Amino acid sequence: MADHLSLVNSHLLPDLYRAVFDQAHDAGFNLDSTGKIIEANQAACSKLGCARDELLHTDIHQFHESAAAEEFSQRLQRIETEKDADFDTVLLHQDGTAIPVHIQLRSVEHDGREFILAN
Repeated sequence: MADHLSLVNSHLLPDLYRAVFDQAHDAGFNLDSTGKIIEANQAACSKLGCARDELLHTDIHQFHESAAAEEFSQRLQRIETEKDADFDTVLLHQDGTAIPVHIQLRSVEHDGREFILAN
């Protein structure tokens, strides 16, 4: 128990969460309320065919066809009140290939700011 508490209280915890996020098999994104990508894991980069630095601060909507992008925008707006969502959509790989995906969105608060976890 003491080892667990020392881990929780240490500076290592953010590094542990980062490692878990990066090594997850499912694509994961942290978004702001408009859909701007704040963070992406390696699976997300591979799925979309982009390097991490190419994804950061781009709009998630650019990886959707126009109808799907509009639907995703509407879901992002509703997430403020509903707090989570679960749906199927199609993402576009950088080369234009359509990728059917199941997405789960969850509103997350950190340091007084709202973020959206998408995986």
